[in-house]
Amino acid sequence: MTTETQASNYRAEEYLRDGRPVTIRAIHGEDKPLWKDIWEHMSPTSVYYRFFTPKKAISEQEVAYFTELDFITHVGLIALVHNPYMPNEDPAAAARYHVSDKQQESAEIAFGVEDIYHGLGLGTLLLKHLAIIARQSGIKEFKAYVLAENSKMLEVFENCGLPMSKSLADFTMWEVTLDLSQPSESKSST
Repeated sequence: MTTETQASNYRAEEYLRDGRPVTIRAIHGEDKPLWKDIWEHMSPTSVYYRFFTPKKAISEQEVAYFTELDFITHVGLIALVHNPYMPNEDPAAAARYHVSDKQQESAEIAFGVEDIYHGLGLGTLLLKHLAIIARQSGIKEFKAYVLAENSKMLEVFENCGLPMSKSLADFTMWEVTLDLSQPSESKSST
């Protein structure tokens, strides 16, 4: 099986901090309604932290960009929380990476988590599984741009177990680099 096939069929079962089971799997074009559901359940602050600008709507082109991926240079995962009181899994979060250099050794990562799922470890779980896929593809580092006031996302990176460095990209934003070339250390997550 090639890396592309592995990534495009990726699926893992995990648990949130509160014990609820969650499926983390590759996101595909047919998941557009699930991705929109996540978007619709993010607060204006969460949307601002994710996109660095206020957004009241998301275009169909943007939804396609986040769901129609090649799983070589653009990889995405969706987290679906199992709820015993609902017939379907609840789309709770999505994350992706996009290869950002010609050598295909560095990728930029981004996350979107519905507000009701903040603090339950979804960002950490998605990061863990993106790192598994990225390592299989030969990616050696993740980069993320995080608004300075987004302390919760910075905590996810600081506690993920990957060697991390950060520098000010400008007065409002951190550039975070996570080293994938070394094994992760087990740390508590946020």
